[in-house]
Amino acid sequence: MDSIYSYPSSIEDSRMEKKCFHKLSDILPTGLLTCLSHGEDYEDMVLSGNTRERFLKEMIPPANGIPSHDTFNRVFSGLEPDLLRQIVARI
Repeated sequence: MDSIYSYPSSIEDSRMEKKCFHKLSDILPTGLLTCLSHGEDYEDMVLSGNTRERFLKEMIPPANGIPSHDTFNRVFSGLEPDLLRQIVARI
């Protein structure tokens, strides 16, 4: 079983780098952990990130804090569903 933290680095980030405050490697684990803990939407991802902020800082220190629900929405909406299924299946 691979770590949830090892996959974001293997995923291509199609966003414009200069316009991004949050790395893909900061966003994906937070979102996936939220889904695995029965979170239902992007606002739950923010709540989960804020609740687990100390844990997340130890594992993946997010440079600019927890992303907003709009950021989670944009990032996850731009990813291929099959890619997300593959990541979750490997965990």
